[in-house]
Amino acid sequence: MDARTFGQVSVEFVLLSIIVLTAAFIAGRYMGPEYEWYCVKKAVSDAVAKTREQVVVGVTCRVGGQETEVSGNLSVVKYYVDDDKVEYELKYSGDNPAGVVDLLRRNVLLQVYVALYGRPKSVSEIPNPVKGSWANYQVEVSGGESIKVVVERTKE
Repeated sequence: MDARTFGQVSVEFVLLSIIVLTAAFIAGRYMGPEYEWYCVKKAVSDAVAKTREQVVVGVTCRVGGQETEVSGNLSVVKYYVDDDKVEYELKYSGDNPAGVVDLLRRNVLLQVYVALYGRPKSVSEIPNPVKGSWANYQVEVSGGESIKVVVERTKE
């Protein structure tokens, strides 16, 4: 019996089998539905943070076909996440709540799409719900001074 074998199995075969099984486990864990949901939750968080920064600095955006200035203060009142939903409740103090809601909706949709597919050709072409590989992600933004952002995952 050779020193590099265990009975009829070589050391190289055992090591290669361990590496392949480990790689398959890692790929299944980190490239599956839970990783996709993690990326979407992170995208929503990034979009809320980006919108808060834009509102504090002041930004001009298009609402209903008109250019409008959005500025003020946007603060997070509540954050909730579970297996199939992420929810933010924000408080806006400023003079253009409709503009903030529109800006927030656009930013959240864009960031969710970018997390799943990369940059779109046009922001206006992003569908809602955004279809992922493992689920669909419905984005809802509503309110005025109190704004609610909800992204729900619906599995196919």
